[in-house]
Amino acid sequence: MSREDEIGQENSEKRPDPGPERPDLGSADYRLLFNGVPSPCLVLDPALRIVAVNDAYLRATMTNREEILGRDIFDVFPDNPSEADCTGVRNLRASLDFVLSNRVSDTMALQKYDIRKPPESNDEFEVRYWCPIISPILGEDGEVAYIVHRVEDVTELVQLKLGGATEHQPFGEIQESAVRKDLEIYTRSQEVAEINHLLKLGNEDLARQRQQLEETNRRLESEIVERKKAEEALRESEQKFIKIFDTVPVGITISSLADGRFVDINREGERLSGYRRDEVIGRTAHEFNIWKDPAERADFVAKVLTEGAVRDREMIFRTKQGRTLFGLVSATILDIRGEKHFLTLVNDITKRKSAELTLQGAKSDLEAANRELEAFNFTVAHDLRQPLNLICSYNQMIERMCGEQLSGECKDYLQKSYAATLNMDKLIGVLLDFSRLGRVELKRGEVDLSALAHEMAATLTALEPGRQVEFRIADGILAHADASLMKIVLDNLLGNAWKYTGTREKAVIEFGLAETGERTYFVRDNGNGLDMSQAGQLFTAFHRLPGTGSSKGFGIGLATVERIIGRHGGRVWAEGEPGQGASFYFTLPPTEISS
Repeated sequence: MSREDEIGQENSEKRPDPGPERPDLGSADYRLLFNGVPSPCLVLDPALRIVAVNDAYLRATMTNREEILGRDIFDVFPDNPSEADCTGVRNLRASLDFVLSNRVSDTMALQKYDIRKPPESNDEFEVRYWCPIISPILGEDGEVAYIVHRVEDVTELVQLKLGGATEHQPFGEIQESAVRKDLEIYTRSQEVAEINHLLKLGNEDLARQRQQLEETNRRLESEIVERKKAEEALRESEQKFIKIFDTVPVGITISSLADGRFVDINREGERLSGYRRDEVIGRTAHEFNIWKDPAERADFVAKVLTEGAVRDREMIFRTKQGRTLFGLVSATILDIRGEKHFLTLVNDITKRKSAELTLQGAKSDLEAANRELEAFNFTVAHDLRQPLNLICSYNQMIERMCGEQLSGECKDYLQKSYAATLNMDKLIGVLLDFSRLGRVELKRGEVDLSALAHEMAATLTALEPGRQVEFRIADGILAHADASLMKIVLDNLLGNAWKYTGTREKAVIEFGLAETGERTYFVRDNGNGLDMSQAGQLFTAFHRLPGTGSSKGFGIGLATVERIIGRHGGRVWAEGEPGQGASFYFTLPPTEISS
């Protein structure tokens, strides 16, 4: 044996066992994997030129592949020129610069980045919210060769989560925190689907290279050097998408549809399951007993076989270490070299489930506390009436039995005591009504708010016919709401406007619809106005507006308004300046109404 053979044998004996070889799925197969997930994906070169784009991205951005390939991304997607404070281009450029400089992925915060509509829309822009992830693809030299720009359109989710108001402010703060967590979790869960797009994109590229190679072989059978170059390019391309497969932050497994045995698993799949790749290849999920509920797994598989794909289904697994893992699972069937395979993607949502349980517990505690508080208010207010009635009765008996013997001063004290008990009884009634608002069942229907406003205006005018007050009430204003509760809302708002315009020689009180981008109702006056530094206390129970003087009332009217509007799912706010009048606005959920 030669010295070279002996050295070769020594190196062979020292070389560690590489474990089971990655199955040769074929270059076109990784392209199929890349295109198998319907999430928007754009590929850039280091100069930020668009080199590849999938159909989901084209649909999401309303663009055409032939028109954007080879162009700078910011030429294709500029800021909305009608908005002076746009940050979309600036934030995206900063993220891309960060990825190019540091060669690591960057998960951006929720972005508002408007998209230009097709040419027939005259360059109009459409409001969109996105959750972007920027990932580098490194070449053999360690430098960035490509940048993958992955996004999820969460416009509808943002509008749904942030569009309404809550009944109780403490829970509203909890819910707002949950919304932010939901959006972050939603972004992570969509990474499950994005890998299929990347792999499908790569598979298409590999397929084109294979076709080019075959054509070259047919034309240039004798030119072996050119063929070797093409084969090397093909291997490099395949390695590029194998790297994507192994580096995405989503657990991925590929298993044979025929016998259920695993043929591949990526690094994240190893991390989540706790099993090494050499422990997984060639074995089935049944052997590991990783499914918490085998019946659920059977139903999941049956649905994939029936529908061809399943997305974002919550399931529970056991890891090798016995830890419970909550996963958001997606799966699809792929044809790899003529054989059917399962592509399964698992995103770890264990932290999300823990946060949900915490939020549910806080919500339950808050609801219980509110019920107890309302019950306490009702009981206290109800029980206070008995001693008040007794005091009132004693006052009446004293006046009847001893009225002629009492001095004028004593009669005055007796009258003040009687008036105070009556006022206290009215306050208790207000408290009882306020506590009932949290329990009353809403009876929604079409309500003519204009008619209710006219009715209240007539009542106020009849009470003080000597005042000069001009009511400007828009006709035909309808809402889908509880008629009795909306009457209380308008009675309080118009009553306040009447009260705080008492010093005006000619008062003006208006009711109508405001132009705010959503259906908004308002009551406006030219009275004393508001100090906006105290706006946060306007809707607090028993807080009376500055300048009330000797005005009647208990300071609970605006709190009642806020509670009623909150029960309907709307919101209420105020605007004004001292001496310049005040405007109170409220919204109601959008519902089909006749005008």
